[in-house]
Amino acid sequence: MLGSIYYQNTKFNEALKYYRQAYLLRSSHGGAESKATSALNLGNTYKDLSQSDSARFYYEQALKIYQQLELYEQTALVYNKLGSLYLSENAPLEAFEYYNKALFNANGQDYPLVLAEAYKNIGTIYSRAGMYSHSLNAYEKALELESAPGDKRKVAYTLDLIGGMYLKQKEYESALDYYEQSYQIKNTIGNDKQIAISLNYMGNVYYEQGDLQNAEYYYRQSLEIGRRLNDQWRIATQLNNLGNVSIDRNATQQALSHFREAYTLNIKIENRFGEALCARKIGELLTKTNQYDEAVNYLNQSLAIGKELNHSVLISNALKALSSLYEERNNYREALSYLKAYHAINDSILVENNSQQFFEMQLRNEIEQRETSQAHTEKQLEQLQMQLTESKDLLSQSQKRNKLVFGASLLVIVLLGGFILARRGQSEKH
Repeated sequence: MLGSIYYQNTKFNEALKYYRQAYLLRSSHGGAESKATSALNLGNTYKDLSQSDSARFYYEQALKIYQQLELYEQTALVYNKLGSLYLSENAPLEAFEYYNKALFNANGQDYPLVLAEAYKNIGTIYSRAGMYSHSLNAYEKALELESAPGDKRKVAYTLDLIGGMYLKQKEYESALDYYEQSYQIKNTIGNDKQIAISLNYMGNVYYEQGDLQNAEYYYRQSLEIGRRLNDQWRIATQLNNLGNVSIDRNATQQALSHFREAYTLNIKIENRFGEALCARKIGELLTKTNQYDEAVNYLNQSLAIGKELNHSVLISNALKALSSLYEERNNYREALSYLKAYHAINDSILVENNSQQFFEMQLRNEIEQRETSQAHTEKQLEQLQMQLTESKDLLSQSQKRNKLVFGASLLVIVLLGGFILARRGQSEKH
């Protein structure tokens, strides 16, 4: 109980202490299922602490017990957990395998939510492989399963996933439709934090279409909720989005105001990526207004954080901005130096992008091969099932024939016996 309270409040180290005690007690005095529950709790906590090996150990302990007890719902749940663990370690094929095991264990059983979770997880793998139609199909199956029990929160989340897939494919009307459906559900539930997320998603759709007026409207709605909840991550995100809208409108001072506030918040919440992003935006805007000295400071900060995070895109953008600044100041030597560095890092980004594309292609091929193999295995099982059914039918027919023969033989014996007894009776009378 105490472990769960600490876990829900994201105090994972404290939760771990109580979960360990429960695990030891249940191992020596409790039943097998209660021990598995404690192992599952430990696995979840270690995963959240990014201690993958310990998480895997306890997940496998729980899995073994659930399999022995033939608890298929819990078995499928742990397979999903293991899949997500492998995915966090950037091992999508292993994750895909475990998600399919979850699907197999939950399929045909009355566990719609566990089955839906497996479909969503598989959809995520398809998305990473660039197999968007497969991903959508998996998400839609999950949505159908979740709609029956009426778990509105899960339905809203899945609608967001589908909306995101359509946005990736630049099918804006479909994306907006699903995001709006999700928004309506969240509005009914009354979850303001989730409502703010939906408003942001809808703002993103309009922004990508170049509809700045609607984008700004939804971003401001999301910002208002963020301020009311004092959700500083949400506030920083929306200020950044509004800053981008202002840049596109050539409203330089307004953009500077948004990015400066977002920059301060990102430092406060220790969001280093957000801090670097805002620092570069501020530097570029200051360059535009000829405030070069202050601009250099912000751009150098962005570059330093990019190097600290080993983030190629952050580094590249900061180098490009510094090159442009020095060119405007007629310091061509510095401009050329940063430009050369920019082209060098861009070459490495190109290599990274090519590697990512190659990885996606490999992943897609591996998934297709495994699906073909799985389909072949399923076909073989289906054929074996048909053969077994036919054998049972033949056996049943044979048994029926044997029963008929036996019945007929028994009738003949009875009649013959009766005939013999009747003859004997007549003989005795004579």
